[in-house]
Amino acid sequence: MELYGNDNFTSDCCQWGLVGCTSQKVTHLHLSGLIPSLDLKKVVTSDVLAPLFHLQTLISLDISKNDIHGEILRVGFANISSLEYLDMDGNSFNGSLPPHLFSLWHLATINLDYNLIHGSIPTQIGNLSNLVAMSLYSNKISGAIPPSLFHLKRLGFLNLGRNFLNMELPAETGNLSNIEYLFLDNNNLSGEIPSSIRKMEQLKCLDLGDKFVIWLPEEAKKDKAVKTCSCSSCSCNLRKLYLCVEKMRYKAVSCISRSYRPTVPVSYIAQVLGFSSTSEGNDQVSVGLEECVEWLRAHGACLTSDGNGEMQLDTKASSSSLYIPEPEDAVSHGDASLAVNDFLARTSL
Repeated sequence: MELYGNDNFTSDCCQWGLVGCTSQKVTHLHLSGLIPSLDLKKVVTSDVLAPLFHLQTLISLDISKNDIHGEILRVGFANISSLEYLDMDGNSFNGSLPPHLFSLWHLATINLDYNLIHGSIPTQIGNLSNLVAMSLYSNKISGAIPPSLFHLKRLGFLNLGRNFLNMELPAETGNLSNIEYLFLDNNNLSGEIPSSIRKMEQLKCLDLGDKFVIWLPEEAKKDKAVKTCSCSSCSCNLRKLYLCVEKMRYKAVSCISRSYRPTVPVSYIAQVLGFSSTSEGNDQVSVGLEECVEWLRAHGACLTSDGNGEMQLDTKASSSSLYIPEPEDAVSHGDASLAVNDFLARTSL
């Protein structure tokens, strides 16, 4: 894989802008949006990734938004056993999820959103005992969630929305004791919502599509700032809204900071927190983005810019610097008395 746009080429790869090293060993590759597919005459297939699997010291790999086609290479991932962060969203990977992917014992975050992956989730998912966040949104995953997934005690974020899951939620769902955000919308769920979800004491948002529920722990219910939201359409899109108030925004950003490496676009966070919406005009989106940047800075977030000048949240630094300011210092919808209906008016449902 060539490093497109790397004008200052040097033989020392640790000096390349898209590469991170520790003790002269490659540990991080940030290759998001690297392949300019519109300028290439032939389709880029997953074989292009083969050289990366020789980097046995790799900890973080981001190959998102490259429109790479073909099946996920099955054997290669077993060679990078130290991998903790894997982002492959926004490509055209097809085929099934290779079991070798779930032999990466250190894996904490995996993002395969917006691909063409089909088949079921392998039972080997239960091997990932360090998994904190997994998102397979908008694929063609079918069947049922394997029971082994519900034993992942550290899992805090799970998004399997917009797939073809056909199942009833088992009582074991409540075993996800640290889950904060669970999205199973736009699937073929049936049956009753298991009462065991009340064991999920950390749960902030649960989206089951036509069985939409928000449940909050008792401590949050007692807080004057906490409002639950309701809507006439049971399929409302809560990807733009985790919760509607100051403390819940803070918890959402804290979860993102713990779950993703190394950065997350502020434009995405602005949608998650409800500062902007994809249905708004450019001017409104720009204003919402400015408000989100102001809110993040007021809460101790560490922001940086990528090579294209897009504002990014430095998740590693922010995970230890975030805080909730005193009420008089709160900005941009940080008012504890903010009405949910006012907040929902800014979002697209």
